[in-house]
Amino acid sequence: MSELTELEKKLVEKARAVSQNKDFFLAVLNYADTEEDQQAIIDYIDKGEDVNEQNVTLLAVFLFNKRYYPERNLAGNDEF
Repeated sequence: MSELTELEKKLVEKARAVSQNKDFFLAVLNYADTEEDQQAIIDYIDKGEDVNEQNVTLLAVFLFNKRYYPERNLAGNDEF
């Protein structure tokens, strides 16, 4: 595994504040594979509204699907 970038380290730190579940922050890192998505998740956590393991994971998956599989957006949502 390659060395984490500074933004990835910040994301892991923020994710650990939400949950100590290693699988959770590894999943978030896996899905948030661009700096834009990583920053969006950091901003969401910093906002502090409805922040929990499930919502952060859903946001990461949503951003991943929006970027790579837009056809999966059956509800037509542009925002999380």
